Order: sequence, then structure tokens, then C-alpha cells
Amino acid sequence: MLFCISCKSREVELMLIDKLTNGNRKEWKLIAFSLDGIDLLTDCNRDDTAVFIKISPDKPEPVFEYRKNALRCDGESDVERRSFRLSERQQLLVFDSHEEWQIEHLDHTELVLFRRDGMRRIKYRAIE
Repeated sequence: MLFCISCKSREVELMLIDKLTNGNRKEWKLIAFSLDGIDLLTDCNRDDTAVFIKISPDKPEPVFEYRKNALRCDGESDVERRSFRLSERQQLLVFDSHEEWQIEHLDHTELVLFRRDGMRRIKYRAIE
């Protein structure tokens, strides 16, 4: 008797929240920041990172952390924490229920956000 087992390869499309958080938590390195097409990435923010956390013990909604790492040029806080959510159509990231950023591109390695009010564009690369 001969048995043959066949497996089909199947790709699963992740929800945007899972791409942002890798299912729970994901850190992204700032690689570009511009305003009206002018590059504003400086030595002061070149090592900054953003962390998207899907589940947090102290907050019922997802949490965004902006981390100013070793290179800082001002006296601002090391970590800025804010809540975030995806818009109904999952085209916008909404921070603290009012600040909206359009998701221009998101995959496992790259995130690009755009804000029309000042033509601001931010680009992140995933930290593995």
C-alpha cells in the first residue's frame, strides 16, 4: 500500500496591526524624515526608533513609543508613549484619537507614513 501526502504552499496575508506589531511588539528604526521634500534627518534623530505594541498591561489599546536613543540634542524625554489605532479602512494611523498619518507603504521590513497638513513623510525600517 502506498500513501502520498500533498501539501500546498499557502501565503497568509497579515492584518496591518500584525505587520506593525509583529503580532505583539515590533521596533522600527527611523531612516528618513522630510517636510515639504526637505530632508530633516540629523545626527540628533538618526538613531531614533518607533515601537508599536499591540498589547500592553497598562493600556487596553495599542501603544506607540517613540524612543530618542543615545544621540539627543535637546532635553526632551527619552520615550514618548501614545495610544494608536488603525482607521476603519486601515489606511490611516490615528495617534491619541486625533493625529492622523496616512500609511503610504507597509510590509515586513518598511513603513512609510505621510501627513498632509505639513507634507511630512517619515520612513522606518524594521529592526530584526
